[in-house]
Amino acid sequence: MSPERHDLIVRRDRNQITPATEWLVALARPALRPDDVMELELAFVEALTNAIVHGAAEEDEQIQIHATTQPGEVSVELVDCAPPIPRQLLDAAGRYSFEFDENDIAALPESGRGLALMVALSDEVSYRTEKGQTRLRLVRRNRAG
Repeated sequence: MSPERHDLIVRRDRNQITPATEWLVALARPALRPDDVMELELAFVEALTNAIVHGAAEEDEQIQIHATTQPGEVSVELVDCAPPIPRQLLDAAGRYSFEFDENDIAALPESGRGLALMVALSDEVSYRTEKGQTRLRLVRRNRAG
């Protein structure tokens, strides 16, 4: 079976996160096992939330979402005109530790784990800027389980 491409455009608005996520989950269910769909869903929510919250200031700017599905694999790419993610944040994402002191919950940072979650929950993460656009691509495959 050949890969199928699906496209969606959303406004830079937090109210777009749920419908966009439901769209991706519906596409992913036939291709991935339930646990893999759930992890792709979480990685995607983090990616889209980051694009909306940290992206361009203009709310009317759109975010393009391109999903490719095939049995056992789903890739999703978010494309917008947001400023580039600082290189040091990208480099640190793969080294982030999710350990914390359960006796000091107040010390947990309120944000800053999104990129690390995307890396931990995806089989591939790529990021590039070209022609004034940023492109973040997540790939999730069925994992042994």
